[in-house]
Amino acid sequence: MHDCVPKSRFSTILWLAVTAIIAFLIGGFLVVYVGSRMIIEAVLVGKTGPIENQDKWSDPLKRLVDERQDIVIDMIKVYQLCQGLDSEYVFRIDAPTDILEHIVEKWELTEVPPKRLASVFYGRSQLSGVATPEWWKPESTDKIDDWRLMIEDWK
Repeated sequence: MHDCVPKSRFSTILWLAVTAIIAFLIGGFLVVYVGSRMIIEAVLVGKTGPIENQDKWSDPLKRLVDERQDIVIDMIKVYQLCQGLDSEYVFRIDAPTDILEHIVEKWELTEVPPKRLASVFYGRSQLSGVATPEWWKPESTDKIDDWRLMIEDWK
């Protein structure tokens, strides 16, 4: 009986050591995984959300407002979906038809066939996965004639 006690203690210590090593490895993996996800999100996605300050709008939109004095800032809502390596915005301009026609002509916007619509038209950013704001979501893809405008070269 005296021999069984040391074996029992040894097996308990062995199990505790193995458990501690496994817990350490899993914890280390989780720290590396979460940290790398945070770094990737910071680099690729960055800050998202509404942009109230006109200075932070995309350059084409700033130039449009500078060129056309009849565009009131209150007509425009801007939301940034991605600010990482490749910026992505959605915006809404509640303006008269002549201003919208000017934008279509100036930016050479074209209708996009429904099969080529980006995921942003269905409520999510293609790049970051961030949801589009409620004011930008079309009711259905059949009713998005005003939304089927795509900027081929956004510069």
